[in-house]
Amino acid sequence: MNPIRRLPNDVTRLARLKTLSVPGCQFDEFPRQVLHLKTLEELYAGQNGGRKFDMVPDEVGNLQHLWLLSLEYNLLRTLPSTMSHLHNLRVVQLPNNKFDTFPEVLCELPAMEKLDIRNNNITRLLTALHRADKLRDLDVSGNPLTYPPQDVCEQGTGAIMAFLKQEARKDERILRAFNRLSVRMSQTQWKPLARSLGLSNRAMDAIKASAPDDVPDQVYQTLVQWREKEGEAATLSALEQHLRDLDFQQLADQLLPTPRTPDRRGQETGAVGSVDGQEKDGPQNSARKYPSVTVDQKFPIINFDRLEEQSILGRGGFAYVKKARHLDWKQDVAVKCLLTRQIEGSEQDVLYSEARKLKLASNSAHVISLLGVCLDPNFAIVMPYMENGSLAGLLRDVDVPWALRWRMAHEISLGMTFLHCQNPQILHCDLKAENVLLDGDFHVKISDFGLSKWKMRSRVVTQTSPEGSTITHAPPEYFLDINLVPTPMFDVYSFGVLLWEIITRAEPYGNAMNSALIRLAVTSGQRPDLTLVPTDLPDVSTVSQLMQTCWSQNPEDRPTFQACADRLLAVTSRSSKEDILQAIIDVMKARKN
Repeated sequence: MNPIRRLPNDVTRLARLKTLSVPGCQFDEFPRQVLHLKTLEELYAGQNGGRKFDMVPDEVGNLQHLWLLSLEYNLLRTLPSTMSHLHNLRVVQLPNNKFDTFPEVLCELPAMEKLDIRNNNITRLLTALHRADKLRDLDVSGNPLTYPPQDVCEQGTGAIMAFLKQEARKDERILRAFNRLSVRMSQTQWKPLARSLGLSNRAMDAIKASAPDDVPDQVYQTLVQWREKEGEAATLSALEQHLRDLDFQQLADQLLPTPRTPDRRGQETGAVGSVDGQEKDGPQNSARKYPSVTVDQKFPIINFDRLEEQSILGRGGFAYVKKARHLDWKQDVAVKCLLTRQIEGSEQDVLYSEARKLKLASNSAHVISLLGVCLDPNFAIVMPYMENGSLAGLLRDVDVPWALRWRMAHEISLGMTFLHCQNPQILHCDLKAENVLLDGDFHVKISDFGLSKWKMRSRVVTQTSPEGSTITHAPPEYFLDINLVPTPMFDVYSFGVLLWEIITRAEPYGNAMNSALIRLAVTSGQRPDLTLVPTDLPDVSTVSQLMQTCWSQNPEDRPTFQACADRLLAVTSRSSKEDILQAIIDVMKARKN
């Protein structure tokens, strides 16, 4: 047993440390100093004989070079979703913990080759695990697994992965059939079906409230809920028989694949159009199949087959973003796709909603634009590819000259002004450096509207406050009342923290031991460290004053984004075009070195 109770704070100064082993220690919680060792490649934190951890902080996702993570003999029941950022993680060791369910984030590790998760309480593996296509060594022994069947598990990793891949394809076929069915169902049909599936009036009202303008989405949710209720018995044939029992003969017939017929030029056309992605059967047919997409929002339709995947840019809870080459346009694009696993109706709604906001926001020069959407095999959003990545990455790698920093800050304020001036307003709810992208000339494009909300009159169209917002950028009122609906001042507060990031190039609350301390500090009035803000530069002092006003404790004391834009225009105007051009040249040189 190791008597060490905490690591010294100056361990963070070990800028080249690659391996850290702290087994059997008496830490009160996971040592947060470890999370600042950005060069770390191997972390051994098994606690056999030591004081065990019951959680891993979100910031573990910052250890981008990590290839081995060992956390055996702890009390872990979940893993943070930020682990999906660990694109180099190849070996994960989690035996002898308390996992009741398989950690979903493990399915999002593209480089994972070995996973040891023995001796937990897991009963089912996720079909999504088949996406970890480099996994060659999987040890799930000592778990009460019922899925995959025991005989499959006994055959080893290859058999397990093949089984999960086959099951995932089966799920995808069912979900596609649900989609075909749902968009043909009228409101008079779906309500009796919902009642027959055991949904109460309250449940149906909740479904309707979640998609008030789109009956097909309601039906889709109804059917997915039916599938959850029935479990493994919810096969396509069972659903078809269920519909026939209810005398929905036409709906049952529509579960069959939509026939494809040649048009007069010999091309195959389906419900959306021909193989070259152009709509051939007119808006009425498209309206029947995708009413919320092709007619109500007039989204440009892009053929998924014309997008040649080049690399994965990032993964989230229900979607991933990939870089692709449009074979016809000869242009790189970013494609946000639903993950190929069992898709919740609400998750598809989020992606639809994000596309609608991007369609509207495309009118701003400082918000990422929508190039189009893919409808088959799954709904996907196509956006321009930003070759200079995120503002967070740039600030981390380069000491950006002040002239360019101020232009970026001003452009962010302009983009947010545009969003808040829409009717209804668009609230971002997760504004941070990671969600600010940079084009080839380092102009700002605000992105990632996954948590954003439509604000109508005095209410926000959402049932709760923006769950999932980044804790370091969330205002104190969010922590004091978790059911408080967001207002425009939520984004203004986040902008204040973002200005601090731009000025200091540092991580907010980087020395905080855990997220609970951040909540306590923010609600008591503390903010990111002002001692890191230079005081001898006039423009920095001006922006610092604006920053502190933006993160005021009282939301009513915070400025509007219009006021922020005016203040920042005065700052950025003091730099000439030549100053900014030289700043860009300096940044590009620094990135090459």
